[in-house]
Amino acid sequence: MWEETELDNLITRLVDYRGKTPTKTDSGVKLITAKVIKGGRIVEDAEHEYIDPMDYDATMRRGIPKIDDIIITTEAPLGEVALIKTNERIAIAQRVILFSPNIQKVVPQFLYYSFLTQLVQERLYAKATGTTVVGISNPGLKSIKIPLPPLPLQRQIAAVLGRYDALLENYQGQVAALEGLALELYREWFVRGRCPGAAVGSAGELPAGWEVRRLGDVIELKYGKALIAEDRVPGEFPVVGSSGIVDFHDEPLINRPGIVVGRKGNVGSVIWLDKPFYPIDTVFYVESELSSYYLFYDLQMQNFISGDAAVPGLNREQALGNKVVVPDANSLAEFDRIVGPIFKKRLNLNNQIDLLRATRDALLPRLLSGQLVPAAAPVA
Repeated sequence: MWEETELDNLITRLVDYRGKTPTKTDSGVKLITAKVIKGGRIVEDAEHEYIDPMDYDATMRRGIPKIDDIIITTEAPLGEVALIKTNERIAIAQRVILFSPNIQKVVPQFLYYSFLTQLVQERLYAKATGTTVVGISNPGLKSIKIPLPPLPLQRQIAAVLGRYDALLENYQGQVAALEGLALELYREWFVRGRCPGAAVGSAGELPAGWEVRRLGDVIELKYGKALIAEDRVPGEFPVVGSSGIVDFHDEPLINRPGIVVGRKGNVGSVIWLDKPFYPIDTVFYVESELSSYYLFYDLQMQNFISGDAAVPGLNREQALGNKVVVPDANSLAEFDRIVGPIFKKRLNLNNQIDLLRATRDALLPRLLSGQLVPAAAPVA
């Protein structure tokens, strides 16, 4: 049985950034907020906020983040954790605490993985307080006990899990590159007007066969259906809301891949689903005879924000009144021919990511409880 040690004895500092929120800017130093710490990492493709570099020293006066520090959300949500893997200058927002592992006692990666286990998460919540908003105090966090093997075994465990994470990052990078490639092609052809074989007129008219139409003439926005957590049966089909996939169910509402648009909450979000799915009542799902690939990108360019404060969420009639450029059938077919394989490759990579993550998550509690002796991880 491994000895258990309070977190306070395993760190050299704990920094709480609670206080005045710094002024946000459109660029500058990236601000790590609680909402971008998800699934054990800082989500790089999220819409980050920034602060002015001139405000950095004042904002981070309590302590500058450095590589191998660990950050954890203190509330709403509680317990999301990430390991800082770069020396790039970043700022930390409120509701996030940073702590620096004492490398004489604990391997930073091992401590990070410990906070991903159900055991430590349960201990975290046991120390939390509050009813409406559950949060944890600095003393509560410091008092959490961590099962701790000898340093050589910590290194072995961290190395095994690290190989899985390296593969995950590799595949995620490939997915991001593919998504960027498809988006750039859409912009080149349909935003910058350089679609092959579709010459723009001298006065800037649309190419022959292209037309401007009302969005409601080419798509339908259909209501999703409520599916509360108690009624969901674990399965393979994504349950999708306005912020993305929220759960899985044993049967889909829509028996094909498709697109949803946020109706409430994250209004106007546009989400692609690679397989049959279940859209809940915070979204519309899209029905159309037009190319789904083209629509996925065009809908992201649409303004779905209602100017009527009395109408909560997305006003469907107003949205369907927006204008959309409909290219000719040949241009759309050629776009589908190129982008289709990109989306297929993206799907295959995402399936591999899901498999790798499930394997890592199954190994995680066994390795960090001493039930499993470290063994070789997959090779890229």
